[in-house]
Amino acid sequence: MEPDSFVTIGLVARPQGRKGELKVTLETDFPERFAALQEVYLFRPPTRARFQLHRAWPHLGHIILELAEITSISQAQVWAGAEVQIPADQRWPAPPGHYFISDLIGCDVWNQQVHLGSIESVHSGSGAPLLEIQADAGRRILIPFARAYLENLDLARRVLRLRLPEGLLDV
Repeated sequence: MEPDSFVTIGLVARPQGRKGELKVTLETDFPERFAALQEVYLFRPPTRARFQLHRAWPHLGHIILELAEITSISQAQVWAGAEVQIPADQRWPAPPGHYFISDLIGCDVWNQQVHLGSIESVHSGSGAPLLEIQADAGRRILIPFARAYLENLDLARRVLRLRLPEGLLDV
């Protein structure tokens, strides 16, 4: 991973309370990670600023952050809509058999010996996530990222090998 790369773990929804706390919508499967953090970065392009994290606590499905440098509602309002980030090397590992979307983006996808293209995005919903692949022929392909189709995923080489059922690519 690049030394200056960051991952988003939340989105600032709005100020919370009178002292400049931030109400954050979670973008992580590990909300407990906030309790272990000492600092976070707020990112609104092109600005990324580092803040000391005083306290973090859950509140009605969100996380409330108290940052040392933000002490008023007006200071907090400036960051509404910003991404809450941490350096990528501080990201917790994914549980076995699970993968971060950011790790999948850009991987080359193969169906047995046929190169399909590279993963452009991942769409999640009620079933298996859908991999959106920019195909070599210029078209986009949607493939379910289902365990049954997964042959091998080598994140170091950025290669995903699948064994898709006959006819799935024709749909």
